[in-house]
Amino acid sequence: MTSESDHQKMVELAIEKFGKVDICFNNAGIIGDTGSLGADQDMNLFDTVFNVNVRGVALAMNTQIKYFLSAGIKNPAIINTSSIAGQAAVPGCAPYIASKHAVVGLTKTYAVDYAKYGIRINMVAPGVIATPMITEDADEERAAATLAAHPIGRIGEPREISELVAFLGSDRAGFINGAYYNVDGGYLAI
Repeated sequence: MTSESDHQKMVELAIEKFGKVDICFNNAGIIGDTGSLGADQDMNLFDTVFNVNVRGVALAMNTQIKYFLSAGIKNPAIINTSSIAGQAAVPGCAPYIASKHAVVGLTKTYAVDYAKYGIRINMVAPGVIATPMITEDADEERAAATLAAHPIGRIGEPREISELVAFLGSDRAGFINGAYYNVDGGYLAI
C-alpha cells in the first residue's frame, strides 16, 4: 500500500487482465498495536499505520484517477474502505482511529475535487467483520464483548461488504458521490 510503483503495477495488471479498469476498491489497512493510551503511543507505529491506511489510500486514488483521466474512462468509481472507527473512538487505538477519520476526509475531498470529471468516490465503513484480522486475534472475552456491541447479535460477513461495494461501483449508484455507508449491524446507532 505504501509503494507508488506497486499501485501503478496493480492498475497495469488489471488492464492486462480486463482490458480496462473502471471500478476500484481500495480495501487494505492495519490496526497496529492496541491498548496504549494516546500519549503513550509509539510514534513509529503511528507513522506505520498512517502510511498504510491514509497514504496508501491516497496513492491508490492518485494512480487510479490519473489512469481514468488519461484513458478517457467514462463513469468510473472508486470505493474506499474506512471503518466505523472513522466516526467513533475506541480506547487504546489512537493511530488506527485517527487514520480512519483521515480516510473519511480524504475520500470526501477527492469526491468533490473529481466529481466534475465524472469520477465517483465513496466509502464503506465496516463494523466488525469476520476476517482473519478479527477472527485470528479474538479471545473469548473480547469476542463476547464484540457481539454485545452489535444490536444485530452477530459480526458481519465479508459478502455483506462486497455486495455494497458492487452496488457503489455500478451505474445504479450513478448519483452517489462522497458518501459514507456504515455496514455495522447497528453498532453506531447505539
